[in-house]
Amino acid sequence: MKVWQVLKQKGPEVEAIDASRSVAEAISRFVGSKIRSLLVTDDGRDGRDGRDGRLVGVLTIRDVLGHLDQTGSTALEDRVRAAMSGDIISVSSDTELEEVERLFKEHRINHLPVLDDGELKGLLTPADVLTSHLKDVQGTNETLLDYISGGY
Repeated sequence: MKVWQVLKQKGPEVEAIDASRSVAEAISRFVGSKIRSLLVTDDGRDGRDGRDGRLVGVLTIRDVLGHLDQTGSTALEDRVRAAMSGDIISVSSDTELEEVERLFKEHRINHLPVLDDGELKGLLTPADVLTSHLKDVQGTNETLLDYISGGY
């Protein structure tokens, strides 16, 4: 199975924040939603669909906590670019899920941007991959049950 198939089921929406926003603003975004990461752009665009911005990093809750630990309470006033992970590991829509799983494990990451020719197509998490595998297994089980029961 390929990444584009997972994104087709999941949808392409991603949450983004501009690198010039404050860490406090990022925390508010985390608190006000169920997200655990924000894609960081550098062109003033942020919001529900960050696919239009130029991706410069990823900011996770863990990044924010690490920055707070290192910097102290003044970290809340810092810009997102000071706390984000700038080394972006990404995949393309044509990447096989086995490669995605390897990247999650090898790099110990939980958020993987999907880029095609520099254009952001979506964001994958291990839960997305697991959900995709479960749907695949359910489909196989239904086909086998139909076959066994003579309905095939």
